[in-house]
Amino acid sequence: MFFDENKGVMNPSFFKLSDFLWDDCDKFIKKHWKGIKQELGLPLLKADDIELDWQIKPLVCLEQYLQVLYATKEYPQLLILWMSIDEDSVELVRQGKYKLPDSCLVAGPSYSPDFSCKNIITLAAHDSVDVMLAAYEALRERILAPSEKLIHRLVDYPIVWHKNKEF
Repeated sequence: MFFDENKGVMNPSFFKLSDFLWDDCDKFIKKHWKGIKQELGLPLLKADDIELDWQIKPLVCLEQYLQVLYATKEYPQLLILWMSIDEDSVELVRQGKYKLPDSCLVAGPSYSPDFSCKNIITLAAHDSVDVMLAAYEALRERILAPSEKLIHRLVDYPIVWHKNKEF
């Protein structure tokens, strides 16, 4: 969880894409996201319930997400991006028509360890090999021993934050 010495725990929002194939995953994420916020005593934001079409390019979805935030004038203190942060996404959130206020911190994965921008922090984009292996094992278990129970796998993945010169 993100913590600011002056403000305490920051109230974040989580930008993700969803579709009919990911409904169960989306419900799982929303349930736990809301549980985390409730446990920390953080109010739910309208942004916590925004759902967009995963078939649209991520940058277009992010712009649509920003449009909703702009229309409601309710911005999270922290926006956690699921998509990779690059020059185009930074331009959108910091200089676009629906840009976020400077008070909104943005965090997410980036393939560039040298990437640096005001109020944006990045972590190393992950290699999905461990995730694919866990998915393979779950699929194999499902095929060999079908059941009605959902299979959940936790995959340990170290988070490597990039240093941001401006943050």
